[in-house]
Amino acid sequence: DTDGHIVASSTVISVDESKASKDSIYVGGITGYSTAYAYGFTGTSVSNKAPNHVDGIIVKGYGNQTGGISGLSYSVNNAIVENSLITKTKDPTDFQANYYGGVSGYNYYNFSYNTVKNTQMQVSNCNDVGLMIGHQDSSGISYNSVEDSAIYANNTQSGKKALNYGGICGYSAPSLSYCTVVNTTIDADTTDFRYPIENVGGVVGC
Repeated sequence: DTDGHIVASSTVISVDESKASKDSIYVGGITGYSTAYAYGFTGTSVSNKAPNHVDGIIVKGYGNQTGGISGLSYSVNNAIVENSLITKTKDPTDFQANYYGGVSGYNYYNFSYNTVKNTQMQVSNCNDVGLMIGHQDSSGISYNSVEDSAIYANNTQSGKKALNYGGICGYSAPSLSYCTVVNTTIDADTTDFRYPIENVGGVVGC
């Protein structure tokens, strides 16, 4: 649109708005729930890689765990998400959703050599939001890059704060290393100043 927001795509992966509930979970551009290790290359050599790649899609979740590649993943490496939008089918009014990521909503283990380019996240009333990962459980995050991307977030629920927004990761239990965030915006707004979006960082929220 005229504000630069992504609003249309030939590929839309979405929760049915009429049936969306807080139990509408695990939505991803490639897989909703992945217990496999998505290394993104063939054989044993990283130089022979065939990355998991999404380009120009819209992913619309509603409940928990929504991501450009996976809603929930065990490990993601060498993935590319570009020219895409991760958002919600509608704004929840009676609960807060959790774990929205440009690549993975919730990731357990290794997460390395992933790239997000020209991708936007538009969410309301949500915790743990990152342009790479919403929530990282354990193991390391390294050598990931985000560029020319944005998070546009709003908290409209009176009485509840929204938490943890980051350029790489919304919430991360382990440390991050060798990650870059370039030319990227995190716009976190609220309709009630008493209940803001807290823990907002260029690389990690919390």
